[in-house]
Amino acid sequence: MQYVVSLPIIIHVDNQSAIKIASNDIFRERTKHIDTKYHFIKHHINNNTVKLSWIETKHQIADIFTKPLSSPEALFFQHRDNLVSFIQ
Repeated sequence: MQYVVSLPIIIHVDNQSAIKIASNDIFRERTKHIDTKYHFIKHHINNNTVKLSWIETKHQIADIFTKPLSSPEALFFQHRDNLVSFIQ
């Protein structure tokens, strides 16, 4: 495909707790239930191949694929336009 990927890959996340858990090597009693398959992202954060970056929920373009959007028309069209401009 001849697409060059620059590292670290930035993943925009709208959940600050998820970012803190993924970036913190210390596990607490409340996080011990997390399945080992989710430690994959921690491995890549520690190797500087992935970086998690917080983004406001209203700007999370991926929501168009993952959840119903409140005020569907306006938010759908905003995310659609942002997605198209991101691809170009």
